Amino acid sequence: MKKLSTLILSCLTLSLSAQQFPDSRSCSITDLMFSAQDMTLCPSNSGTDISSVISDLGTIYYLRDDANDDTIAGPVVGDGNPIIFNTGSIASTTTYNVIAAGTKTALEFDGIDDMVNCDTPPVITGDFTMECWVNHTVNTLYPAYISTWTNAPLSGWWIGSNTFGQPEFWIGNAFIQSTQIISDGNWHHVAAVYYMATGNSEIYIDGVLEVAGVLPFVAPTVNLTLGNDYTGEALEGKLDEVRIWNRALSATEIANGLCNFDKSNADLIRYFDFEDGMNSSTLSDLSANNVDGILELMDPANDWVLGDACGNCEMELSTLITVT
Repeated sequence: MKKLSTLILSCLTLSLSAQQFPDSRSCSITDLMFSAQDMTLCPSNSGTDISSVISDLGTIYYLRDDANDDTIAGPVVGDGNPIIFNTGSIASTTTYNVIAAGTKTALEFDGIDDMVNCDTPPVITGDFTMECWVNHTVNTLYPAYISTWTNAPLSGWWIGSNTFGQPEFWIGNAFIQSTQIISDGNWHHVAAVYYMATGNSEIYIDGVLEVAGVLPFVAPTVNLTLGNDYTGEALEGKLDEVRIWNRALSATEIANGLCNFDKSNADLIRYFDFEDGMNSSTLSDLSANNVDGILELMDPANDWVLGDACGNCEMELSTLITVT
């Protein structure tokens, strides 16, 4: 739905309007306002500049014909300064939109003491699943991805990798181990599934079941942490898209839900999409529980990095400019 406000001018008239657009937070793209330099255009085959006051660093902008989304100008890469497009010759009524393409963000951990402290872990009384996207090359001593594990006393659950880069799923003092090495500098999706009644446990890598076994359940006694645990098993690499479910996801659900899933599902009891962005010391929990994480011993100005685990994103900005 569009709300239209028109300025009536002689010769050609420029009108600005706004339209509904996707949640910019999911893309880390600011919905900038664009305006035209010349509000009155004579003769009718002249053109005008369409510009913003600022731009997002690294975001790519295009000016398009709103009737068919054909590109009129661009790409222009944002550097914080104004974005300026020229429409070229305009012979008839034309409405323009601006498309912005950006990349999602992730957190980069230093492998020493960086941690996201996510407060009290979710209460687990039945089956559960935890999953994340991870990218690392350095195999520190058992880098933790998602953890409620501690050795004093031995309790809680943990997913990370061993010193060879093979994902492991721990509960208490028992674990199962994948044979696949993922410390190759590429993004990988890792999921751990637990069945409370039987103790059956599974590790999936990139949507494929890698290993299964039986682990006795030991409830956690410490907070939920990301990128590190309470014994200092720290990740040197990037982490993105952490989710915890209070049921066992099926193999089909995991394979089909690597990036696209129902974010409003009531079974999703923790969801961190890592889109809070530069200078934020908070990692927002987008589940209904709203238990946010806090960056500890991290640098919010530098530890937020581009993360394309689930690809780049695009958003049509809300400003429309019509030349009539």
